[in-house]
Amino acid sequence: MNALIAWWARNSVAANLVMIGIFVAGTIGFSQMEREMDPQVRFPGLQITVSWPGAAPQEVEEQIVARIEESVRDLDAIEWVRSTSSEGVGEVYILAENQVDFTQFMNDVKIRLDSISSFPRDIEPPQVQQWVNRDEFMRVAVHGDIGERELKHLAETLRREAAQLPAVTVVQLFGTRQEEVSIEVSEAALIRYNLSFTEVANAIRNTSINQSAGQVRTEVGTYQLKVRSQADTEPEFNNIIIRETPDGGIIRVGDVATVLDGFEDNPILATLNGEPAVLLQIMSTEIMDIVTASASVRDWIEKRKASLPAGVSLTLWTDQSVDFKARMKSIGSSAVQGLALVMIVLLLTLRPIVAFWVAVGIATAYAGVFVLLGPVGVSLNMLSTFAFLLVLGIVVDDAIVVGEGIHTEANRIGGGVNAAISGAQMVAKPVVFGVLTTIIAFLPWLFVSGSTSEFTRHITGSSSLRCPFPFSNLYSYCLLTLRA
Repeated sequence: MNALIAWWARNSVAANLVMIGIFVAGTIGFSQMEREMDPQVRFPGLQITVSWPGAAPQEVEEQIVARIEESVRDLDAIEWVRSTSSEGVGEVYILAENQVDFTQFMNDVKIRLDSISSFPRDIEPPQVQQWVNRDEFMRVAVHGDIGERELKHLAETLRREAAQLPAVTVVQLFGTRQEEVSIEVSEAALIRYNLSFTEVANAIRNTSINQSAGQVRTEVGTYQLKVRSQADTEPEFNNIIIRETPDGGIIRVGDVATVLDGFEDNPILATLNGEPAVLLQIMSTEIMDIVTASASVRDWIEKRKASLPAGVSLTLWTDQSVDFKARMKSIGSSAVQGLALVMIVLLLTLRPIVAFWVAVGIATAYAGVFVLLGPVGVSLNMLSTFAFLLVLGIVVDDAIVVGEGIHTEANRIGGGVNAAISGAQMVAKPVVFGVLTTIIAFLPWLFVSGSTSEFTRHITGSSSLRCPFPFSNLYSYCLLTLRA
């Protein structure tokens, strides 16, 4: 350690080059770091969702949920399986053990689902998703009294536009109901036309479909055959043929039933300033820059307002980038105030040149940590910035200790490079052990397993990586100016 201190003190060019390199690399690293409110984490868990329109919760439990649970029960590395059953929807949650190969685990679950042959015929295909803490960081309201269907379609168009903005990928809608076509069959009409309910249901099921019918190869090419007769609106359902009579008559769905083209019975109410509203939720992504995303959304809102239909407004509801900028401003102001106070105290008690290089050393410590945070997967978020504030006092304390030690030795033996080396060596051990103590205090969090570690590593990394820089760089730069 003593030889290392002496070498840096006697090789000012190398020390200056290292300092400049740290500043440049730190600036580049800071500009390329992700910026987000909370770190996005993928958990080792799956959510299986199966829709069965019109089914009662008990039917969903017995014919869907129970069969899924039975099929995955003997899979290895499962920590627990939980489920919920509600009207028309069943959900199964599976949490795997932390050390599992999640890709293989997910494939095994999908294979087990595909092997279930006893599902009801009219369920929708099961949806399998991994748990991800995707947070909403902006909310934009589309509001106006133009009708629920028109407002929803406009919101869908705006959602697609917002998803194409820079730094924005995932946009979801909130406050909308799923469109639903209800067919109310008249018992009197069935009797009049001598039809059964099953005939009506089969006619709709067999006619309202989109289906591939193979291909035809000809001399000029190959043609794909497809049947696209999926009914979607009230007139299309009314025109579905149920039966053709021998005398050429046609009985259609509209003759025996009333088709209602509306929305599902779901009491969702979203309003803004007394007007019906649909909310665009701008969600976080794996590669996130909340500042850029916020700026692009705000610019898009201002430009899009001019082309909205009459009576419709676009309003920014919430923006978490405001809190992020406030935290970064707090860190910046704290750093500036800390540097200013250190310089003032040292100017009043020590030599001015010591005060200057102590301040440079503190700045170097902060620049150096940005070189390492990106490669270890730490972003600028509320957790890592909390760690920045936490260790700011440690950085300043180490800077003052080293500077004061060198100043004391310079006064005792008359200055020069030997005094600088002696002063740095005198405080080297206390500073090293002080830094190691701080690192050890945060080190246990590195051994936290599971999804929790994805959060704690942002605090551990920011704190532990920052602590060595005050000692490894600061006193070296103080030495450079005390040689003369």
